[in-house]
Amino acid sequence: MALSPAEIQQLVDQFYDSLTEEQHRQMAQGDGTLMPTTAGMHAQRLLENRNDIDPMDIVLLSSELLRAAGYSRRSPGRYGRSNLPSEGRSLADPAHAMGAGVPRPVAESASGGMLLSELCELRIKSMMAQERAPKTISSEKSKHKHFIEILGDRMINAFTLQDFLSFREEMIASGRAEQTVHNTCVSLSTLFNFAVESDCLEKSRVPRWKKSRELKRSTGWDEFGEDNVKALLESPWYSKGKPLDYRGWIPIISLYSGLRIDEVCQLHKSDLLEVDGVLCLSVNDDGNKKVKTDTSIRKVPVHSELVRLGLTQYVDKQDGERMFPALQNNGHGYGSAYGKVFGRYLRKHITKEKKVVFHSIRKSFASKLSEQSVSEELIGALLGHSPENVVTSLYIGERSISVLKGAVDKIPVWK
Repeated sequence: MALSPAEIQQLVDQFYDSLTEEQHRQMAQGDGTLMPTTAGMHAQRLLENRNDIDPMDIVLLSSELLRAAGYSRRSPGRYGRSNLPSEGRSLADPAHAMGAGVPRPVAESASGGMLLSELCELRIKSMMAQERAPKTISSEKSKHKHFIEILGDRMINAFTLQDFLSFREEMIASGRAEQTVHNTCVSLSTLFNFAVESDCLEKSRVPRWKKSRELKRSTGWDEFGEDNVKALLESPWYSKGKPLDYRGWIPIISLYSGLRIDEVCQLHKSDLLEVDGVLCLSVNDDGNKKVKTDTSIRKVPVHSELVRLGLTQYVDKQDGERMFPALQNNGHGYGSAYGKVFGRYLRKHITKEKKVVFHSIRKSFASKLSEQSVSEELIGALLGHSPENVVTSLYIGERSISVLKGAVDKIPVWK
């Protein structure tokens, strides 16, 4: 019987409510009662009076216990600090939660004694525990079904390199687009890498899939060029003498911050805040907000042009907690419906070019920074990309918010 997210949260609360003041103090220092090596033991104790517990429930509960203690890059947990080791890898991931005392989801560790369908189910449970977007989970389920139909529901250690190569050939023969084939094969790699990381399989035999030269040339979005920006600023949403509404603010915020469409559309009023005296936009997953990856959580300094245009005054006038209350979450995030509105507006007033989309604005943000000789590390930090190493990760922290501000303000004002 699998635990629901609400039941897991209730058990986490139960554990932390049982701690003494001294135990809380030790936990805040990353020591004492709960450690990566003891999380499994505590999870088993919390579940000892329950029947028919799925072994994966122990893994997921261990993961959430560690996440609440600060062993995660996603949030500092209940104690407002990170207890991650120096290499920065999250110990709240399911693979790490399987520490001492935590049963593996298969009978023999790294034996491969698991069916493909069971691995797919485990992967989906892991994604749900990480609160991945429903749209992403639904897409992954669809791919998993396809894997089982073509490869067969066999033990995962029985698959060979030839099986995976044949899988790709069969997809191509079915007439699917090359981009679809590539994305599906990459998802297959991710699934079997997850099996290795979760100690369900000793080694993955899925090859590294590479895009063909033709696919590389044909995919990807164009930049939102100067002509596009000029056309945008001269379009009806930006009529002179007319205050900007949410439709006009969203592209402009992205133009000067590089935020993704969902990151802008889900902003709360409280996400416009000061950090070390610098006005910033906070990208986070508080409440029902979602982020693409852990490294997407960041603070982006507000460009001086957004201040001049009156962003602070606009935010102060909005009712409720959200920056753009007119937008609704349709199950695919706050940016989904707006993306369609912007897409139609783009084709009508800006350009007919199919490879120019909202994401092109983010691409232009990165390009402008590069033109101003901003380092790749700083650009990556502003865009929420994963740093290449720990030194970069430490360098690009909140202590460097003034450095990030200097980089953002190097973007010239669009006319």
